Amino acid sequence: KQVAVGRVAGPRQRDAVAYRHILGFTVADTASLMGCSEEAARASAYQGLRKLKEQELKERATWTND
Repeated sequence: KQVAVGRVAGPRQRDAVAYRHILGFTVADTASLMGCSEEAARASAYQGLRKLKEQELKERATWTND
């Protein structure tokens, strides 16, 4: 997980994913650390995870085609 987070497009998404899903911070703590609203922190984490999943699926498709 930690290596994959570096592949998320933007630093806000990367930070949000790391704080929420790797370090286990609450949404409120994540927002405080990021200096944004809870809604923005939640959205950044969601978008970051979505991008990670998309990249994972693309990589797996490449592996199976080799």
